[in-house]
Amino acid sequence: MQYADAVHAKGIHLTLTGDRFHNNVPTMEYNLATYFLINDGRDFVTGTDLTPASWWSGFDVNLGTAVSTRQRLPGGVWTRRFSRGIVYTAEPGAPAQTIALPGTMHSAEWGNVQSVTLAGGQGAVLTG
Repeated sequence: MQYADAVHAKGIHLTLTGDRFHNNVPTMEYNLATYFLINDGRDFVTGTDLTPASWWSGFDVNLGTAVSTRQRLPGGVWTRRFSRGIVYTAEPGAPAQTIALPGTMHSAEWGNVQSVTLAGGQGAVLTG
């Protein structure tokens, strides 16, 4: 987060990309959640080797407008609220934590959930 803040302060913006060694949905969800935490309207996110035929539906999410700044919760979990949802990421190395949601929400990875359990280096992008 400090890196993103530092480059933004210099007028530089970021593109979060996939990881060719971990080209899977959990990695894409973590990158997408992190993107939503840092995005100031001029950052981007993408996956590795995505084509229209292999597009991950999670990238189609519409969280609406940000209604809060990002916040670090105890235990290394970051969150940010939007008009249509919320995102969470657990810092790499953070212990696994279960987060109770304010109601049933939807994740492209897990479907409809009322809580999510995130280990270090995992993220969740939730609508509802």
